Amino acid sequence: MIMKTNRFPEHVAEEVVRAGAALTFLLSLLAVLLRLPCLALILAADFGIRAFVTPRWSLLTILSKRVLVPLLGFHGHPISFAPKRFAASIGFSLSSAALLLSLFLASWAWIIPLTVLCLFSALESFLGFCAGCKIYGLLMRWQIVPEDHCPHCALQ
Repeated sequence: MIMKTNRFPEHVAEEVVRAGAALTFLLSLLAVLLRLPCLALILAADFGIRAFVTPRWSLLTILSKRVLVPLLGFHGHPISFAPKRFAASIGFSLSSAALLLSLFLASWAWIIPLTVLCLFSALESFLGFCAGCKIYGLLMRWQIVPEDHCPHCALQ
């Protein structure tokens, strides 16, 4: 008997995404301000899990869903996961770049990708603006990403 499992949901709760972005913002800000490139490893692992494995196993998603959202009493609505997964792959790229730069270059170059990540996560968390989602929408308009990957995105 073959059991079908869906690793990636169609929709996610907006408040969980924004709370996760707040945690990402805090970690990336701490990394930059305290000069702790090792935090890029935590971010890269979490983004990798969200983008390539399943968001259910992401530590930041679990903390957001089970601690932050109930604590703050947020209520949102479901949003499409496809562009959020794309945004997580951008977060993975930025945090991985920071980690690799910190390991192989004896400079402060790793701060640049973490600062970009800090900016993107602040925009998502505090303003609800997802830069990765906007790029995803552009890729759909340019017919690089098929419209059936996110019908809601195709309407915007």
